[in-house]
Amino acid sequence: MVKQRLRKQLRKALNMMNAEQIHQQSRRACEFLCGTAPFLQARVIMMFLSKTDEIETQWAIRQALDQGKTVAVPKVIYKHHQLIPLKLSSLDCEMETDRYGLRHPKNSPEVPVESLELVVAPGLGFDEHGHRLGRGGGYYDRFFCHHGFHALKCGFAFEQQMLDDVPMDQHDIPIDMLITDQKVRQFGNHKKINTGAKDG
Repeated sequence: MVKQRLRKQLRKALNMMNAEQIHQQSRRACEFLCGTAPFLQARVIMMFLSKTDEIETQWAIRQALDQGKTVAVPKVIYKHHQLIPLKLSSLDCEMETDRYGLRHPKNSPEVPVESLELVVAPGLGFDEHGHRLGRGGGYYDRFFCHHGFHALKCGFAFEQQMLDDVPMDQHDIPIDMLITDQKVRQFGNHKKINTGAKDG
């Protein structure tokens, strides 16, 4: 399948990045994210706690917490292919790690999906049309279809994860905005986004 080939290609590209490169590019992407109007204006944000092979989010999460925002992170319910937003009070709080290495805060309350204003989502690949290639579980696509979901959907990745074209299936949901270490991209009919920084 085309998606499987692309996933293999992207994992290879990510594995070629060294720790310093990951850190520097992640910090630049976080600065872009924190300068956007959706981030600055949102009171409730959902982000992901990065795995070792993902772009780092901790700097942006700290900024959100320091600004008094409610920050949620996903807990994965694998049996139901479901994401549950849990409140993150601190990056130093007690965490649980699931069987695939994903972390979430322990004994933390759920954040209502209806209250989310910005969701920052990972992905293996993205293209210039707002199409997102995940890891194959469809968790975020199902989450975006939740009946109470109305948040702006923002992809977050390295520029090395950009593709010419991501093949889309019927259940795939496009994102509204994509932020990498080089620029902020907007898709669809959303209002002009103020990045707060020049595109690289």
